[in-house]
Amino acid sequence: MVGMVCAMTPTVGLQMSIVLAIWFIAHRVFRWDFSLVNGIAWSWVTNVFTMVPVYYGFYVTGQVMTGRFSEFGGYASFRRVWAVLLTADGNAWDRFVAWVNLMITDWGMLMIIGCIPWAIFSGWLAYRITMNFIIRHRAGRKERHRLKRRPAEKATTN
Repeated sequence: MVGMVCAMTPTVGLQMSIVLAIWFIAHRVFRWDFSLVNGIAWSWVTNVFTMVPVYYGFYVTGQVMTGRFSEFGGYASFRRVWAVLLTADGNAWDRFVAWVNLMITDWGMLMIIGCIPWAIFSGWLAYRITMNFIIRHRAGRKERHRLKRRPAEKATTN
């Protein structure tokens, strides 16, 4: 759940660090334990390759949630801005400043607002999928262990 919630925020490139920070705080302060490896794995759902479509989903959702129905620019224009931003000439600092400016002044608030329902639903879904897997895995392991012990028990009773 924690990894997917972090994945569904506009923080590509920072999600693993955020999951680690949450794990550390949850483990040390609140005595709540979750699988760090599982959390980090779920955070890989969004990455540099899936960032633009996911960010567009956050942006559109943010526009809908704030009632800005007339301001949709379309995915093609959204992708063009990101392509220019990611491949811009200049030093890393200039690109970083352009990214921060875009995220804070232009799209950032809409993406933050828009990521909330995605994070909640995706976190819940990841939790359910993971728990179902763990329950099935433990039941299968218990059954295999029971079947393995059964022939040994028959041999001792004969």
